[in-house]
Amino acid sequence: ATTAETIEQALYEVPNFRTKIELLGYFLSKTEEFSKVIVFTKTKDNANHIYRFLERKFGDESVRVIHANKDQNARLNAIDSFKNDNIRILVATDVAARGIDVSLVTHVINFDVPILYEEYV
Repeated sequence: ATTAETIEQALYEVPNFRTKIELLGYFLSKTEEFSKVIVFTKTKDNANHIYRFLERKFGDESVRVIHANKDQNARLNAIDSFKNDNIRILVATDVAARGIDVSLVTHVINFDVPILYEEYV
């Protein structure tokens, strides 16, 4: 699969987790530009770390997290909140994110680049 021609992509090489999460916080502080964002990560632990960082920085009313340890209702509520613009940031593991269909997402950030190219696209 290939990405749509209307999608712009950028790669930022950063040396460690701390720098990467600070860069994420910097991007997301641009609320006008980054108004509806999905952040993908490989592991539940990373998803939880990112969620806690973003919750402290932007407040609980701005961000939710979904992964396999969350029950189905929590995942559905998080996705509905994101779809209905009640939150602007959704953090999700690659696996939990399968099947998410949300319109008008301004940015998709792969915090961890997926191993399989198909999962990235």
